[in-house]
Amino acid sequence: LGRVLLAAGHRVRLATHETFRKFVHGNGLEIMNN
Repeated sequence: LGRVLLAAGHRVRLATHETFRKFVHGNGLEIMNN
């Protein structure tokens, strides 16, 4: 879903655990910072 939204021109940021940072960035998405 995130990649589809990104392809449609949206900014996609996820609130997730630091463990998933590489996976999230590998899919072209962002992680929200505190």
